[in-house]
Amino acid sequence: MTTSGHTSSFAFLAPYGPLYLQLATVAESALALDPSLTLLKLRQLAEAFAQRAASSAGLTEVGRDTNQHDLLRMLEQRGIVTEHIAEVDRKSVV
Repeated sequence: MTTSGHTSSFAFLAPYGPLYLQLATVAESALALDPSLTLLKLRQLAEAFAQRAASSAGLTEVGRDTNQHDLLRMLEQRGIVTEHIAEVDRKSVV
């Protein structure tokens, strides 16, 4: 639910953890008023998804100092994310 009482379009993320739902819901609710905040929250959501993918894949070399670009490159090299997803990240700047 959003603060206005409307159900988020991203309610399907709730079973995966509150962080995913929170980031997506804030991005959704901020779209009209603060597009920059929306982009920031979507970037954070993508980073959270990448961290989860790395954890699920058992990537032990991922540390606190691993940046998003390097993490996606590791995931791409192992066939966990597609080249297209990694390319989108390389082109995005927030």
